[in-house]
Amino acid sequence: MSAASRRNNRGFTLLELVLVLGLIAAAGTILLPLVLRFSPQISLDRAAEQVAAQLNGARMEAMRQNRVLRLTATDLAPPAGFRLTLPVAGVDFAPDGFSAGARLKLEGPDGAWRSLLVEPVSGRVRLE
Repeated sequence: MSAASRRNNRGFTLLELVLVLGLIAAAGTILLPLVLRFSPQISLDRAAEQVAAQLNGARMEAMRQNRVLRLTATDLAPPAGFRLTLPVAGVDFAPDGFSAGARLKLEGPDGAWRSLLVEPVSGRVRLE
C-alpha cells in the first residue's frame, strides 16, 4: 500500500469531528426550545409533590425558628400553569411541627386536580 492510501483509511480528522459536533450543538440549541414547548411541562403528580415539599419545608422552618408559621396563598408557589387553592385562613405550623390541619387543592392546566392534606395534630403532608 502506498502512503497516500494508508492516510485515507485513518478515519475522521480532528477538524471534521469538531465541525460535526458544532453542527449537532447548534441544531440542539435551535430545536430544544421547540421540543420543550410541545412536550407536557410537568405532570400533576410531580407538581403535587413539589407543593408538598414546600409545605414540609415550611413545617421544618417553624420548628427551626421555634415560632408559629402561617402560610397563605402568596407564600406557596405552584409550578407554572397550576392553580393552588387553600383555606382562607392559610395553613399554620406550630413550633413543635403540629398543625390544625388543612386541605389544599392543586389544579392542573387540563382541569385535573389532586388534593393535599396537612394532617391535623401531626402536621405531616400527604397526597390524596
